[in-house]
Amino acid sequence: MSGDSACADHAIVYRMREHAGLGTVPKGQGPNNTDNIIHAASSSPIGFEHPHCFPNDLSASAVENLGGR
Repeated sequence: MSGDSACADHAIVYRMREHAGLGTVPKGQGPNNTDNIIHAASSSPIGFEHPHCFPNDLSASAVENLGGR
């Protein structure tokens, strides 16, 4: 997708869905019932968690607060 990491791809696609009016997910697994990324607290993700790609990955709240709203 972006040629970057899976975490960067998620941030791009998450924002695109939000701008297209597709950002609401009933019973979403992410923060605030969204489909936003859930970074694993350890190196062994479980369920819907995703491992960090890089130490400077955006947090879920940082992805939600990206410009362009």
